[in-house]
Amino acid sequence: MAVAWSVASLGFAALGLARFPGSFPYLWPSLAFAVVAVAYVRGDPSVFGKTRAGELRAAWRPWLWPYLGLMALVVRLIGLSGEPPFHRVARGLYLGRRPTAKGLPADVTLLVDVTAELSAPLRTRVPTYLCEPTLDGAPLELSALDALARRIAAEEGSAYVHCAFGHGRSAIVVAAALAVRGDVATGEEGLALARRARPRVRPSSVQRRALRAWDAARLRGEIPGAAPIV
Repeated sequence: MAVAWSVASLGFAALGLARFPGSFPYLWPSLAFAVVAVAYVRGDPSVFGKTRAGELRAAWRPWLWPYLGLMALVVRLIGLSGEPPFHRVARGLYLGRRPTAKGLPADVTLLVDVTAELSAPLRTRVPTYLCEPTLDGAPLELSALDALARRIAAEEGSAYVHCAFGHGRSAIVVAAALAVRGDVATGEEGLALARRARPRVRPSSVQRRALRAWDAARLRGEIPGAAPIV
């Protein structure tokens, strides 16, 4: 991801230099994509300025608008692909993409957002909203993954877990929650269950390794700094 966004940044920079002095339409996305590349190099989702309340800080949005606009477009295009916005993985547990007004099940009482790059417009439509900003394709910290899984497992109503598309970050959280709830023995088994429910689930290799590490640490009782999210 860092390489891809770096190449995109350099490409727009080259176009901008070639069209000087009318280079701003090209240097703006070049800067935005460079910031995204730095975020991936550093493994730092805070570059996007997303708060735990789900808001992207207003001061950051103008600089990142080319990237944010591109992501919003991609999310809309995925919505036209024919894949349902969400799937019910197990009782009281949904996995899906970023919800819209028509894409949130009526019984959801807990909305879990693991995107770093998208705001949460529906956070006030459910009793509880939780956000753990995470880069696309990147793993969650084991303590954060464990805390989210335990919070989801403790929910008396239904939980909806989402990332941008419902294929990677959110699937790992759902897999861990299924294991904590006792629906499956391990996170790996939970991931298989999530994939059966939502066939396009495809976590990255580093996300899969993190889930296996969480499984191993959980079995040994060695989750570092784990604490329920309230």
